[in-house]
Amino acid sequence: MASVRDCAIALSDAYWASCRAADGSAPAAYRLRLASSAAEVVKWSACSRSRPPLDVWGRLAVLFTDAPESYGRLVGGDLPGIGREYLRAIAYHSAGLDQMVLDTALAACALIDRALPFIELSRKKSLPLQYVVSPPDAPMPERRAGEPSSGAWHFQADAAGELLRGFREALERGEVPAALAGQPLPALHDAVEALLRRWSADPPIRLRRRFPQEAEIDVTHGFENCLAVLDERASISRQRCRTLDFSHSGLHFSMDLEPPGGWPDIGGLVAVHFVDGQGWQLGVVRRLGFGQPLTDLGIELIARKPQAADLDDGRSPVRCILCDEVLKGELVRVVLPSDCEFVSERVFLRSVAGLFTLRKLQQELVERDYRICTFQVL
Repeated sequence: MASVRDCAIALSDAYWASCRAADGSAPAAYRLRLASSAAEVVKWSACSRSRPPLDVWGRLAVLFTDAPESYGRLVGGDLPGIGREYLRAIAYHSAGLDQMVLDTALAACALIDRALPFIELSRKKSLPLQYVVSPPDAPMPERRAGEPSSGAWHFQADAAGELLRGFREALERGEVPAALAGQPLPALHDAVEALLRRWSADPPIRLRRRFPQEAEIDVTHGFENCLAVLDERASISRQRCRTLDFSHSGLHFSMDLEPPGGWPDIGGLVAVHFVDGQGWQLGVVRRLGFGQPLTDLGIELIARKPQAADLDDGRSPVRCILCDEVLKGELVRVVLPSDCEFVSERVFLRSVAGLFTLRKLQQELVERDYRICTFQVL
């Protein structure tokens, strides 16, 4: 993905240099290609977990301001032109591609391209919270509520909801629509759900306040490594990092070197230990942004005091991670290897607190190397 992104940037830079050399006399078709190449930079930067170069949005704004579409009050995605390419770039930005696993992000790009005729930029504000651009002064999309500023264009994708819901109905029947042939069904399903959430009248917003913080932490990732540090195996690899901010439910930190075993992907399991604190905390990667010289990671904390335990269905015990305090009648979450399956509905949990009988519920999250199962304590 990084190589694809670099190629897209090189192509866009070449178009930009040629347009500047033409000193305003570049043909309209050439300027359209430049706008299209800039939209591709936005797409592939998001898919490769990187921020696009800052001047990409500026180039799109300059092209859009000089285009005939900018003199109207509505830019639709159904008509070819620089306005549609600017709209396409904003649509990629709004989708949160950098928060999806790669297969889902690529499927979301295919969906956005199909939904583009149902998306528009409008001078009229219609939703309480949406992406806004004000070229050329504020070319990068921002989520903004309240009164629109002078010259603002509002991204509106509510009309695309009907198309996406139709795709969802087909996918739930196990059918991949012909317009999306070649995309894996599970990734398409996840992408449709993500776009419906982000383009709804009530999109996801940050609910927890962030607090600045600078502290040193040790980090390791992957199920086996996280289990190993909880088992206090001294030989496990870990990396020293620095936190940037935190909230009640998450942590934002940066890394200057690639960790042993490579970078964790979106959905990866991460264990964090504050150097001046006690114990380990467990989280799941929700944001990953590659940069120079630092790479940012945002994790959702799922356990503040996880502990290693054994889970047994009568065949052989499986080493696992217990996320919650074990209380009779309450629910507990257990992190297990992704290939772990139980033949019995009732299993036995052995932890430092004792031996307990659990009943498995139909609630679980499955990732590459782990799954999170929910049990009721009997």
